[in-house]
Amino acid sequence: MTNNPLSTILGHEPANHNPDLIRILFDNRDPLEVPISTWVDFGLKDGLPVIPEVMLELEEAAALSKWEVRALSYISFKPRTKSEVIRYLTRKGATVEAAELVTEKLRQHGYLSDKDYALMFVQSYEKRASRKEIAWRLGQRGVRQEDVSEALGDPEVYEGELEAAILIAKKTLRSGKQSDMQTIRQRIWNRLQRKGFSVETARMAMDRVMSEIESIAHSDFLDND
Repeated sequence: MTNNPLSTILGHEPANHNPDLIRILFDNRDPLEVPISTWVDFGLKDGLPVIPEVMLELEEAAALSKWEVRALSYISFKPRTKSEVIRYLTRKGATVEAAELVTEKLRQHGYLSDKDYALMFVQSYEKRASRKEIAWRLGQRGVRQEDVSEALGDPEVYEGELEAAILIAKKTLRSGKQSDMQTIRQRIWNRLQRKGFSVETARMAMDRVMSEIESIAHSDFLDND
């Protein structure tokens, strides 16, 4: 910019990458891309001198628009939580305030929803992990406890958790060395406890797997009799 406190709008045109933005051309500085609503709200028009105070607001609007584009690109690859988007934007150079303003706007327009994210995450992991582990993973992604609890409150999640426990128990059984039944039970139990399953769920899964083992052993005994 020059020392001239005023910049005059030479013209405006649509932004190439976003139909909601307008590119403003000035006589003594680089163009700015701002929302069309900003152009309208400030009553801007070609040939209009822009005072420094308005220019500052235009620069802030342009910066937010840039970060909004980055955020939309980031969440287009896969769903993200609000906290994940804020961390991404600040790593790229946005201020925390700008990142929070952008994510709040995206939330209001339905692009970001931690509640929907939690529901989707639970549906993906309910048959692969304990409720405790799922809750921890969501917490690491910045999802509020209220949204986590609501997502985990579906009765189907409890059924899926038992399936996950049984699957882990079977994998533990296959991966270990052949041992006596008591050692096998203890190994499975320890594994399920480390994965965060409740005592009740771990016991049900272990009993189911041990019952299958005993059934197979009994069948083999009869075949060899």
